[in-house]
Amino acid sequence: MDFSGIASGESLDAVVEDWKPVNFKTNNPQDLALLRLKNTEKIPTDAKPVTLVNTQDIYGNRFQAYGFSRNTGAWADGEIKGKVSYGKFQIEATTVTGYALDGGFSGTAIWDDNLQGVIGIAVMADKKQMDAKAAFFMPTEMLLKAFPKLWEIANINGYLPEIISLL
Repeated sequence: MDFSGIASGESLDAVVEDWKPVNFKTNNPQDLALLRLKNTEKIPTDAKPVTLVNTQDIYGNRFQAYGFSRNTGAWADGEIKGKVSYGKFQIEATTVTGYALDGGFSGTAIWDDNLQGVIGIAVMADKKQMDAKAAFFMPTEMLLKAFPKLWEIANINGYLPEIISLL
């Protein structure tokens, strides 16, 4: 695990605590892993837990995401379009310049600017069209369904009290 931006070049080991394998054409959460950091004493002091928020009333909101489709990482932003099949949501880059979400963003948090919290994680980009700016994310409700253990953690003031990464 890398805390780029606050401790670039330093990484921490993690173990897979739980895993949901790929199961196509289902509304169940899939292709997800819950990771737990092994050496928590090495977490950078600037690392802070995030707020998980639900996905009610997010249509048209602005989002941000940070991914590694480029060696040094890159920011992407845009608009939340709406819910699509299999419990996912569609998002789109809305500018001509800048980056759209692509393969290097898989598993990254999708931050809702209006709600000031994480509404899900990136799961796939549209690569059927070369100029497509659309991508999809799995909402927090699906993450909590996949890993009920997160309910115990996330119910404390809506914050995760320890650093847990979802991929």
